[in-house]
Amino acid sequence: SWRRWLGRPIASTAAAPPDSFSTMTSHIVYSISGCTSHDGPSKAELQAVGNSLGWRYTAVFDHTCTHLVSDSVTSEKYATALRRKVPIVHPAWVTESANSHGPLPEAAYLLPPFYQLKIVVTGSGFSQQVREHMRSTLMQLGGTLTGQLSGDCTHLVAESAQSTEKLQAVCSGAPGLKDVKVVSCAWLEACMWL
Repeated sequence: SWRRWLGRPIASTAAAPPDSFSTMTSHIVYSISGCTSHDGPSKAELQAVGNSLGWRYTAVFDHTCTHLVSDSVTSEKYATALRRKVPIVHPAWVTESANSHGPLPEAAYLLPPFYQLKIVVTGSGFSQQVREHMRSTLMQLGGTLTGQLSGDCTHLVAESAQSTEKLQAVCSGAPGLKDVKVVSCAWLEACMWL
């Protein structure tokens, strides 16, 4: 599976909506996912900025939403927005749109599919060449490939169900690893093409 993947071009993130979408300021209906870190604006601050632009906020991501503002790719709202092909934009889109007194084109603010994910792999089939390609690809798509399994890892990509030390540590509920998700190579590849 990774031999097939090696050397493939990197897909872009979710398709940007038509340009006319951005120019319809009064038609922007947005929901927010994540945005709870101390590094960026809070949900309340983003709501206030969006309201100042004449946009409508809704707490529930529903069929009326034209945008999802998010700093996380692991939420249910994110998955729903992907299925509905609604633009998923970084919070900077809201704040920088306010500085420009209107909505900016979304393309530069689309959240990459591995945004802030820290991924470790396990299995003997991941050659050094494949790992370097994965590292480069993940970095371009917002994530990080690490060699060490630790509590700040978000995903463990297992080449197979064959047991490895890393897989055993996660599956046994080792301290600090309870939130690490075990995924397949197919999951990683599918996420690349979102």
